[in-house]
Amino acid sequence: MYLCLAALSIGIFASCKTKKGVEATFSDLDGSWNIVELNGKVLNPAETNQVIEFDVARHSLSGRAGCNRMMGQIEYSDSRKNIIKFPQVATTRMACPDMTVENNVLSALNKVKKYKKLGKENIALCGASNRPIVVLQKKESVSKLSDLEGKWIISEAAGEAIPDGMEKQPFIEFNIAEKRLHG
Repeated sequence: MYLCLAALSIGIFASCKTKKGVEATFSDLDGSWNIVELNGKVLNPAETNQVIEFDVARHSLSGRAGCNRMMGQIEYSDSRKNIIKFPQVATTRMACPDMTVENNVLSALNKVKKYKKLGKENIALCGASNRPIVVLQKKESVSKLSDLEGKWIISEAAGEAIPDGMEKQPFIEFNIAEKRLHG
């Protein structure tokens, strides 16, 4: 019985420790993420409009805490895996009808100490207790590679309009299946 309780305790307290094969790297954070869970409460990104964008090359973050835009720096240690902090996250100061969820996002980001992958598309930001504080889901790109398929007439280059009716109208054509382009 004591062995079962010990195993259960280790499982509970290790919830934000990485598991072999599921380890996240700092570069995994790069890009736009919807906040889908905050302090254990599931959120609907379409309703809350809470997005975090990580720019790992610049060690910065930006996004929407709800009604206001947020921005800040990322502190990350290469020597200690998955340790991360967001010191001094700032926001714009728009007057919003309800600041509760936005204040909860900012408070949670202030408590983040580490991160880990949750499946293929989610990242958990965890506090000192190793429990997820914020769960992020990779935001889908607006366009897909397949959207580029076909011939595209170039109507502008370097900010200048290209006149219609040229003898040889410039174009670019994408063949996604063959991974080729020409023009």
